[in-house]
Amino acid sequence: MIKIYVVIGVSGSGKTTIGKLLADRLEIPFQDADDFHPESNKAKMARGEALGDNDREPWLQALAEALKRLYEKGGGVLACSALKEQYREQLCAQLPEGISGKPMQPQWIVLHGEKQLIATRLKNRGNHFFDPLLLESQWDTWEFPNYGWFMDIQRTTESLVNEFLALSHKKASLGVIGLGTMGQGLARNLGRNQYSLALFNRSTPTEQQVAVRCVSSFPELTHARPFDDLFSFIEALEKPRKILLMVSAGAAVDELIRQLQPRLETGDVLLECGNSHFEETAERVRELESHGIHFLGVGVSGGAQGALEGPAIMPGGSKKGYDVVEHILLDMAARDPQGRPCCAYVGPEGAGHFVKMVHNGIEYAEMQLLAECYGLVRFGAGWSVEEVQKLFMSWLETAERSYLLEITIDILGFKDPEDANTLLLDQIADQASQKGTGGWSTTAALNLGQPFGIISESVMARYLSAQKELRVELSKSVPRSVAGIEIDHEQLFNTYQSVRRLNHAQGFALIQKAAQTFGWAIDPAVLARIWSAGCIIRSTFMERLESMLRENSEDLLQQHAILAILTKNDSDFRNLVSQTLQHGLPMPVSSAALNYWLGLGQANSAAHLIQAQRDYFGAHGYQRKDDPTGQLFYTLWNSN
Repeated sequence: MIKIYVVIGVSGSGKTTIGKLLADRLEIPFQDADDFHPESNKAKMARGEALGDNDREPWLQALAEALKRLYEKGGGVLACSALKEQYREQLCAQLPEGISGKPMQPQWIVLHGEKQLIATRLKNRGNHFFDPLLLESQWDTWEFPNYGWFMDIQRTTESLVNEFLALSHKKASLGVIGLGTMGQGLARNLGRNQYSLALFNRSTPTEQQVAVRCVSSFPELTHARPFDDLFSFIEALEKPRKILLMVSAGAAVDELIRQLQPRLETGDVLLECGNSHFEETAERVRELESHGIHFLGVGVSGGAQGALEGPAIMPGGSKKGYDVVEHILLDMAARDPQGRPCCAYVGPEGAGHFVKMVHNGIEYAEMQLLAECYGLVRFGAGWSVEEVQKLFMSWLETAERSYLLEITIDILGFKDPEDANTLLLDQIADQASQKGTGGWSTTAALNLGQPFGIISESVMARYLSAQKELRVELSKSVPRSVAGIEIDHEQLFNTYQSVRRLNHAQGFALIQKAAQTFGWAIDPAVLARIWSAGCIIRSTFMERLESMLRENSEDLLQQHAILAILTKNDSDFRNLVSQTLQHGLPMPVSSAALNYWLGLGQANSAAHLIQAQRDYFGAHGYQRKDDPTGQLFYTLWNSN
């Protein structure tokens, strides 16, 4: 593997001495940036005049070419002040493109120490063009990087180089397998938190040396060690081994476990952070536990940005395994408004992936609800996009602020990169996709006998949107005009507010039903706290849910504050949905939420007819109102 090292720091910090010794030990070429200064720069510094950016420009260009040549020759060491971040970027400008799309990164070795020590060194250094009085200027210009190997120059040169070589070959505290967008983000997150990492990604005919390119692309991964060989990767990890898996759910996870298991030992921990089905996770927990290996199904939410900056993390599975890696997950996680990590052990078996699955279901419905509100005012009421955006922005100032509302506002103002006069949204096909978790949560609700129509309809709406050809064809046969709807702002907001509460209520109720059924001790208040930052469904409402659930962990619809809002909004909710449907504009999630709300408010329903029908054709029996025992009665409805 090609290794490029750049030793940086202010003049007098020992870059040349350390760089030469490191190059000798590694048996690779060494170059000193001082040798690339034009005579005019040297003369200027000798007169005690600080160099400006214009003076450094040709020098940095020459150094970038030199660094490129070192790379082409198989590696080397460069000693260079590189005082500013922009200078470091210029140094790398001619290196090959890394996995990030930007030039690859060298291994940065950052020298630092007390100013007085450096000043003394400069004063005692002879035969050099640099005037020691310029140290003050360099000190003011220096931008301390938040990446790299940091070396305190108070120690001897020999000990510093020995320490660097030892650290760079030290066993990693954590391994990451799978370096797609999310895997890269989590690895960089861990790198920022100063974890020593081993990285592995399988090679394919179209993707080679992914781990190498990942390390070379991101400064946070300066300390990481890349591998193309799985077994070498395993051997590079300290024991007990801790390996984070970020690969596609399903067969890919099982195949990876099959390859890893023979090389793992008792006490090792696997953390599977993809969107696996909770039942598959539970089976993996049981199977690996029989071999003494701890397996965690870790729900991770926050998208690519969350993975990098701090996601919401929902670990479940082996409690012993969680205890081993808890500090790592807490360091990775987002922080809630009180500064607490958005991570907590959820429960055994597949509990972590179950709550992540339901999280995604709530997310689906929230997205569909925003789409319905947007479609209603833009297509039904004929508003401009700017007016829709302004409406949504006004909602940000209320208790309904959410991450999904924020990004929707951004989308409504985003112009097409190919045409600055066109909204990019209007160029996107109206065919929504989904990756499975919404459907899984619907299936789980069916299996557990739990009402889930709001979230289920959000999934079905995506399926319906995918039937574009049929929709276009039928629109010709059944023409409808959905325009001309008169929108009352308050009525729309109240409907949005009610649907959100009913959506969250169905999601939390499903989790509580699963916890009762499977014997998981899940605290809904803890979930609300975890979901208050980092994740896709974070919102001010979620923040309030934590305090509500701390006081009363019952069903959300038993919460006085929620019930009060639903009751207050009842008339607006019914009027807006019925008006919209009357005009021929579908509102699947809002309609499902209204049906759920109306159904909850009926002390007596027509379900007794269904029970009679079931008994008529299938002798399934029914309970009688006048019999308190709950026994089943049967009737011979048709003597023929």
